[in-house]
Amino acid sequence: LNSGTWAGDLLFNSLANFDSLDAVYKTALHEVGHLLGLSHSQDPASPMYAQLGDAMLPTDADIAELQRRYGSRRLDANEEESQPNDTLKRATKIRSTGSLNGEIPFVVYGDLTQADDVDHYSLPPLSKYRGSITFEARSEGLSMVGLKMTVMDEKYRVLGVTESSVAQGNRVRFTIPEARKGETYFVRVESSDQGPQVGSYALVATYDDNLQVAPELVDKVLAEGNRFLDQVNLQEIFLNDGEAFINNDLGTNNAIALATTLKTSLGFDEFSYYQAEGSLPDATDVDFYQIRAPRTDVAQTMVITARSLGSAHVPPEIQVYNDAEELMASSVVVNGNGEYTIQVEGVMPGRTYFISASAADARVELVAGNYGLTIRFSDTPIATPTFASGSLDQAEPVHHRHLYVARSQLFHLGLRVAETPAGSAPATVWAMIFDQSGALVYGVAAAAGETRTAPSVLLPPGEYDVRIAAGVPSGELLPALSYELFGKVVSDAIGPGVTDPTETPLYTCADTLDAYCYPTDTTTTDMYLWELAPDTTTENTVDAWVDTYDWQMDVILLDWDVWYDEYLLLP
Repeated sequence: LNSGTWAGDLLFNSLANFDSLDAVYKTALHEVGHLLGLSHSQDPASPMYAQLGDAMLPTDADIAELQRRYGSRRLDANEEESQPNDTLKRATKIRSTGSLNGEIPFVVYGDLTQADDVDHYSLPPLSKYRGSITFEARSEGLSMVGLKMTVMDEKYRVLGVTESSVAQGNRVRFTIPEARKGETYFVRVESSDQGPQVGSYALVATYDDNLQVAPELVDKVLAEGNRFLDQVNLQEIFLNDGEAFINNDLGTNNAIALATTLKTSLGFDEFSYYQAEGSLPDATDVDFYQIRAPRTDVAQTMVITARSLGSAHVPPEIQVYNDAEELMASSVVVNGNGEYTIQVEGVMPGRTYFISASAADARVELVAGNYGLTIRFSDTPIATPTFASGSLDQAEPVHHRHLYVARSQLFHLGLRVAETPAGSAPATVWAMIFDQSGALVYGVAAAAGETRTAPSVLLPPGEYDVRIAAGVPSGELLPALSYELFGKVVSDAIGPGVTDPTETPLYTCADTLDAYCYPTDTTTTDMYLWELAPDTTTENTVDAWVDTYDWQMDVILLDWDVWYDEYLLLP
């Protein structure tokens, strides 16, 4: 659920007293389990036991639950159980698309699935090429595995060995100074003695004298999460200066009847998780996918996430249809920061469903690009309660509320704005949170009929002004706009010594333990309180904050010149 860079972060209380480094490790292991979705265990041998014990490793039950959520470690695309590339005779061929002459790097992703895993690759000869050839294996940015690479000629004679000397993700490289005419070269990749011995990596082969791709582009492509792409798609990306459309179906799956059938992702229980990568070359393209829901005893919630891949663009809009080809109701959980997540409740076990990915905007410059799609299932929906709601109009274009935070909270927030009647002026609602100094600490905008989110925000203890304002082009009448500010707290303030070292907890009750007394005469155990009734005063105008707001993630709503010069209705 967490949108933004806070996902997976663990904050240590610098004032907590630990008896030993082992105690720090066991505490961190316990909290990492929570970050990965594990609940407390009833087994004292588990690091997820509620009380700090002696456990230093996850139990089999812990591992099974993690694998249920994230899948067991899968073989890479070059290995199948019946034909792994663990011998030179079964080496994976590094392939060339079309009539390439070494202008681009040749990249293949691999995975050392276990400590004794060994992967082999072969590079066929390039006609008449006699220059240098460089092989580079890199786990940097992909995993922490230490790498050892051996380069051999076609008679399996060792030409060179290079090995990592650091215990973290790294690169190892070997160059053949002069290629022999017609010679095939072989590469063995395995783990080194330094660092973890399991992890993903990329192997890059370059014909150095003919290479026309800058090292910066190679780094960029490898850093963009393309490890699930095959060699052909990777080569297309380099041939198009990093901007190729991956898995471009050329319109062959643009209807339910033509839907691409997805298989369960390797490592997951049957029908429990699906993954796809695709592209929308223009604003009219639609991709349909067919899946089957898992066979469970109860109805499920389907959670679908689309992410932008590569250059910045809007992720596709997702819709779900049942096996009668009827559109199903869905709710938006995340829509912003290059991510779009919806959930569909009432998914029937074992039934077939269709998913469409289409352009979220009519402007091709915003939607043309690649996307990644993941589909998973849950017994319960993601709860996102409403924190504030109301209606804005011409007479009441701004609402103020107070938010009181007793202990630091990490909020995931979204803004949902209802549709307006046909013929109404185009309208947008902005939700902003200001601290007591008047600094803007959070902002998100949504047009009528849309739901938008922004990266999660960490709010230290204090009082905040929540300001919700509406705007239309100058000279237009602001229609009635119903809004909801929704979300949830995604942080977990538990562990040894919950005292916040950066701020003293506020609103504590003098005579009530574990309760908070807020200025609204409300006493509750909740660590925050949203004021329900809005203040409709308009003393703070919209233009007072527009210059300080970071509009980068909201610019897809409207053209900026329209926003700033014409769009704001100043109270």
